[in-house]
Amino acid sequence: MAREYRVNDRIRIPEVRLVAEDGTQLGVMPTRDAMALAREQDLDLVEVAPNSVPPVCRLLDYGKFRYLQSTKEREMRKGQKSHGMREVRFRPKIGQHDIDFKARLVKRLLGEGNKVKVSVMFRGREIAHPEIAVNLLRQVHDGLKDESKLEQAPNLEGRFMSIVLAPATAPSKPSEPAPAAQTAEATAKKAQPARAAPRLPEPEAATPVAVAEPEAVVAETTEPEAAAEPAAAVAEPATAAEPAEAAAKPAKAAAKKAPAKAAAKKA
Repeated sequence: MAREYRVNDRIRIPEVRLVAEDGTQLGVMPTRDAMALAREQDLDLVEVAPNSVPPVCRLLDYGKFRYLQSTKEREMRKGQKSHGMREVRFRPKIGQHDIDFKARLVKRLLGEGNKVKVSVMFRGREIAHPEIAVNLLRQVHDGLKDESKLEQAPNLEGRFMSIVLAPATAPSKPSEPAPAAQTAEATAKKAQPARAAPRLPEPEAATPVAVAEPEAVVAETTEPEAAAEPAAAVAEPATAAEPAEAAAKPAKAAAKKAPAKAAAKKA
């Protein structure tokens, strides 16, 4: 039901916070001044937020405002769907035609986004044969495997045996119409020529590099240099020098004796 608003003379408070038709804040002012301003602009003074301090009023065309509000509420009610639990009942002694008819009903309810409780109702001594109900429920479930998923296995409660089926997929929400500004922008983008998609630069072809063949190296066989002998080995030992010195002493003694002999002869 549409909400009721206090309008014009029904607003009996000393002052209000006024908002212009275009949404501009006009500040707090006495109610009589707000009424006079509404009459000057041929608009209505509508109390839109009575619980504020001070209450908020707006200048607008009340008839047009109510029409837009009622249209919006109708659209909201139309878009709302009850996704509650629905129940479809079968009887143990039921013909195949009735089974098919009720199975189609279950399928339609699942398509609307509802969970469905499929029940088999027993009467009298029929409850002594629960396997009949189990087979019937299995038949219904097998026929709706693509549209449903089993949420509750067969369960006997009193004189009812039932299963619960849920939609296999969530119902798709109706797409909201795009605002006019977004639609115009999308149209303008479509009119523009499509830009070429950026492409990655292709790799340059590798220039073949001539590999120089290794020159034949004639290895000259060089005799390995003799390893340097240790200094101690090169230097002759002192014992080797002693015989030479011993040989030099007689020569020196002979040289000394020769002048002495010559002098003796002269004398």
